[in-house]
Amino acid sequence: MSIPYFFKPVTAKAGNDLTVFIVDGGILSNFPVWLLDDGTDNPPWPTFGYKLMDPNENAPHKVNGPISLFTALFDTMMEAHDARYIKDVDFMRTIPIPTLGVHTTDFNIDQQTKDALFNSGFEAAKKFFEKWSFEKYKKQFVKNLVSSRTNKLWK
Repeated sequence: MSIPYFFKPVTAKAGNDLTVFIVDGGILSNFPVWLLDDGTDNPPWPTFGYKLMDPNENAPHKVNGPISLFTALFDTMMEAHDARYIKDVDFMRTIPIPTLGVHTTDFNIDQQTKDALFNSGFEAAKKFFEKWSFEKYKKQFVKNLVSSRTNKLWK
């Protein structure tokens, strides 16, 4: 994972002595669950997404200076694309995991919080898989399948 301003981008040399910077794709789409689909209308395997969800993620940001403004802009940038463009067909195979108020940049959480996050994910997955059906998903998937650049790459 690479978060701008938290981690340095990786540099690599390309042809013609060109240096390129590699950053996390989350800048463009933080939840590309569709990327691992096989591109057909009868997929041989399911692709699941685990989405960390903050119950307060739609709450307005409090801005009271340049630092909080930057934080609000950064948070909006990271979430806005997916909030608008994740399709229903992708949410059908998404396991929402409550973050319990822990943020992506909370690097020094204690063991009790780590255990609580693990249990949050375990319980969310358990609840999801009790109801999920691959056959039902494929019927819905076929109905909603639209041609995309990713599907064309598989052909």
